[in-house]
Parts: sequence; C-alpha cells; structure tokens
Amino acid sequence: MGFLRYWTLKNLPNFFLAAPTLLSIVLSSIWLWSQPDRRLRKYAIVQMLLGTLALTNYHVQTITRIGSCFPGLYWWASEVIVREVRAESDGAQKPTVSVSNRKKSTSKSNARAQQQLQDTVVTPRRGGSGKLMVRICVSWILVQSILYAAFLPPA
Repeated sequence: MGFLRYWTLKNLPNFFLAAPTLLSIVLSSIWLWSQPDRRLRKYAIVQMLLGTLALTNYHVQTITRIGSCFPGLYWWASEVIVREVRAESDGAQKPTVSVSNRKKSTSKSNARAQQQLQDTVVTPRRGGSGKLMVRICVSWILVQSILYAAFLPPA
C-alpha cells in the first residue's frame, strides 16, 4: 500500500474493526517488555513492529488475522484474567454458617458446612478488563465468521 495511503474516509470502519486488536497488541507488548525475563522482549518488538506497520503501511484489517498468532497476546490476556480472578476471590467476603442460634459450634459438621458454602460462593458481579476481553473475543469470533462467510474484508 504505502505510508498512510490506507488512511481514507471509506476505510474508517476497518480501523474500528482493527482497534481492539491493535490496543491489545500495544498493551501486551508493554507487558512483555516489563517482564523480568529479557527473552520475552523479542516478542514485544515483533508485535509492536507488525502493529505499527499495520496501522501505517498496509491494510489495517489484516492485523486481526496476524495478531492472533502472537503468543505474547495470549500470555498477557491470561495474566490479566488470572490477576482479576485472584483479586475477586481475595476481596469476596465469605459468609459464615451458624448451626445453632444459642451457641457457636465448632464441630466437624459445622466446619464442613462452612467449607461447602465457601466453595459455592459466586464471585462479585463486576465487569473487569479480563471479562471484557473474553466478551470481545467471543463477539469477534461471531463477527469474523459472518464476514468470512459473506466474503467481506476483515475475513
């Protein structure tokens, strides 16, 4: 294509389609670069280079396909999701079970009931970035499938 030749008004929808992937590439590259293992930096460099080239030099919608092959993107996404789940499980208040109103029992059956209740506690309903990423990925699979079936651009 050429430097910024793809930047036209009629191609604006393709930039919107590529925006989540480009943002994920940038964020995951920053995360990879900040890791103590210096070997991960080569992944960050490749991701940023391809993301920059997609944005400036060639058809931007192709980054949605190329971006899916970056392992650093998946490592970063899994780190975000795991960190979010840990924060929710640490922040969730676990209910207590009282077998009798007259006295607090510490019997084995009471402890077992408390443990079963704690195991079934649902995490708070807060939508974090990890959940948002999963929703975007599932939605994108559906959009990509429809566009591919209709022989339309980002497919």
